[in-house]
Amino acid sequence: MLTLPIERIQKHLGEDEGYADERLLSKHLAKKIEAAVQGKKLCDHPIFAELDWSFLQSVPLFNVAHGLPQKIAEALQSPDARESAKELPFVTFLNCLRNGLSHGGILYLNDQGETSYGEASMLCFVSARQDRTPPKCHNRQGRCPTVIPTIRDLRLLRISESNFREFLGRWIDWLARAELTSIAAE
Repeated sequence: MLTLPIERIQKHLGEDEGYADERLLSKHLAKKIEAAVQGKKLCDHPIFAELDWSFLQSVPLFNVAHGLPQKIAEALQSPDARESAKELPFVTFLNCLRNGLSHGGILYLNDQGETSYGEASMLCFVSARQDRTPPKCHNRQGRCPTVIPTIRDLRLLRISESNFREFLGRWIDWLARAELTSIAAE
């Protein structure tokens, strides 16, 4: 319901045909997704933006297994982080959710926004930004080596658990109103 519209259509906008690309199967759905996300910010979708998200861009790499560093937890509590979320490009917002959910990049936080080893009150979706440099193949015969991306930094998107449940309900309603439920049901 959340990752399929992102993974099968939105991710491929502006590109040639991808390996899991449903744009050609339903040009109508592809146009709807494109109209909903391209050039839009989270604040352009008030039904989602009003749910009190916080966002940090360019966070230095840390191991999520060790929990959320205190300085970063404090930064996520700031009014700047809340405003940054509202101004977040909608494509980036969706990609942060998709990457956190797909790759296990979720931090479970208490009601103070700090790492919780018990019951969680907040969720923080972690999405790595990668650099992909072209391989150097000077005077080499045959294929160039495979490019292995390196993680540049992290993006963090935080929301309370109750607001995330509310978001999921609103997401389903939004898909229905935008006539996008058929891709989510597949």
